[in-house]
Amino acid sequence: QSLQILTVLEEKAKSLELQISGNNKSDKPSGEKDFIRGTPLADKFKATRSEFRVSNVSLKKIVDFVVAIESDDKLLRVSDLRIKGLYQNKLFFDATFAVDGIELKK
Repeated sequence: QSLQILTVLEEKAKSLELQISGNNKSDKPSGEKDFIRGTPLADKFKATRSEFRVSNVSLKKIVDFVVAIESDDKLLRVSDLRIKGLYQNKLFFDATFAVDGIELKK
């Protein structure tokens, strides 16, 4: 069954009372260059990446979210994390995540 990264991430965000917003990009293939062509892995799997933003969140929630993502049994990894401070409130931040995963080819 195909891994749907964004659905898994939304469930994890909901459990931590976070709202995923912004430039959500549904699961899009990031390319098969991660796998060596001609190997069994390249024939059966493809890499996927989802990018999304979480707004107005504390550093503790950001860290908890990263731990929840990377400790999942679906083997997801946060490959890029950008944190931007809010000018009006120094305790909360906007965070942009890029999460990579592997899914079966259809």
